[in-house]
Amino acid sequence: MPPHTESDLADDLLVGVDAIARFVGLNKRQADWQIRAGNIPIKKMGRLVTSRKSALRRYFTPPERG
Repeated sequence: MPPHTESDLADDLLVGVDAIARFVGLNKRQADWQIRAGNIPIKKMGRLVTSRKSALRRYFTPPERG
């Protein structure tokens, strides 16, 4: 697998509850509640909430059954 470039990582990053909410299809209040309940994978940097699109896709994609 090739190494990630800086632009790949920047494109994968969501900063703030608004951005995370839009990406997962919730309003800000719903996303904030789900984040506080531990139902959405995030990283906190002080008061700043971030997440990666790739992590959210993995989290919300059910495992394939075979």
